[in-house]
Amino acid sequence: MLLKYAIKDFQEDREFNQVSKATMTNYMGTLKEFHQYCLYHEFIDLAEITPQVVKQYLVYEQKERNNNPTTINSKLRSLKIFFNYLQHAEIITSKANPTQKVNYVHAHVQIEVFSDDQISQMLRYYRRLKTRDKDFFAYRDST
Repeated sequence: MLLKYAIKDFQEDREFNQVSKATMTNYMGTLKEFHQYCLYHEFIDLAEITPQVVKQYLVYEQKERNNNPTTINSKLRSLKIFFNYLQHAEIITSKANPTQKVNYVHAHVQIEVFSDDQISQMLRYYRRLKTRDKDFFAYRDST
């Protein structure tokens, strides 16, 4: 089966299952980019798409388009959902699913924490708010 027809079939199935507009936009945006990448590299048929092609696409997105690890994982998630749909619909076999052996990118996330002075300043603010306003929200925020 040609990739463009598989994408169309996936889109119709998701519309039938009433997937939200935001989710549909996310799926179709990723699949459109992936399809363009495959066309550029002359991968037209589903049988030609291997785990290596998927990895090369994700590397391209990371290096050429400067996508961060979270975006790469989001795109991989959309591709996995697409290929799992094709497997469930028996268009491809589980062995032919190219995303099955592709792992998510490990993101090194640095979370900045508040300093002791910032925490003290926030606590002072909410304590003052609680004494000034005698409503439920002031007590809740103070707590």
